[in-house]
Amino acid sequence: MVGIRDIDNHQYVRALDEYSIVAATDKKGINTYVNSKFTEISGYSKEELIGAPASIVNSGYHDKAFFMDLWKTIVKGNNWFGEICNRKKSGEIYWVYTGIFPLKDSKGDIQGFFSIRTDITDQKKVQKELRDSKNKLKSFFESTADANVLLDANYKILAFNRTAQTYISNLLDAQLQIGKDLLAMNIPGLGINFKNNFRRALQGAIVNERRHQDFPKRGRIYWDYHYRPALDDEGNTIGVTFSAIDVTQHKQYELELKNRARLLEDISLRQSHQVRGPLATMLGLIYIREQEEDEVLKEEYYHEMVKKAYEMDEMIKQIVEQTYQLDEIENQDLRFRP
Repeated sequence: MVGIRDIDNHQYVRALDEYSIVAATDKKGINTYVNSKFTEISGYSKEELIGAPASIVNSGYHDKAFFMDLWKTIVKGNNWFGEICNRKKSGEIYWVYTGIFPLKDSKGDIQGFFSIRTDITDQKKVQKELRDSKNKLKSFFESTADANVLLDANYKILAFNRTAQTYISNLLDAQLQIGKDLLAMNIPGLGINFKNNFRRALQGAIVNERRHQDFPKRGRIYWDYHYRPALDDEGNTIGVTFSAIDVTQHKQYELELKNRARLLEDISLRQSHQVRGPLATMLGLIYIREQEEDEVLKEEYYHEMVKKAYEMDEMIKQIVEQTYQLDEIENQDLRFRP
């Protein structure tokens, strides 16, 4: 059976060359050895690398303090480990996880340095994509005027935005907390309907509803609720994103429109029934009076016509007054405009 002691140094170096980026420098950091993995990833030939400073692949990503700390560590005889961003000959960036080890002689004096690197460029790209994705999600989560709360399947809070916290704080003098049961906060309106819609969202449905609740501080508030399934990277449902939008101002505007429509309808009815009736009577009386020869009857018709004229005048005044009311509603300084 072959043991670790049976493997000679040549085999160690061969294994490193096969799977790692290997280099050696003198005490001043000048390359004295590079393996084929180094030339492959950097794009430089061995002739270009040997005799050149290790900084030939410096990308400029790290500041001077970073390399000063690294150098102070290894010149003291200590090993250094960390991630370094390098630049290929083509200008392309690549990342390596690096271990640097001082090479000492029999007296313990440092003669140079030996480094072993592992290409982690793909991992860094994935990390960056995840960070960017999280930042975009966070930016969207925070920038919207909606109150957003991410809940797990048991109503526990996983995340929330500032708008949600502001609403809860202002309306209930309470604070949202990660890990807290949303239903345990006794928020008005989050009852049976909420649970039913929540379960539907867990099953993959997108649910929208409009509801109202009465709060001690604000009175009646109208809300648009939205329930959406929250999915992980593999498409599995991990919870529900619950959004609430205060649409009280919209509702007030709708009521104003309804009032305006009722006034218009009333004006129309008055015009068609109350004004047209006296007008038709007047026209009839005028015709009869012209045909009548009896002066007494003509006088009666005249007085009746005057009476109807006054009725019409009153109707017209009422119509004008209601028109003014419409203008007043139109010019009100409403807080919401569509």
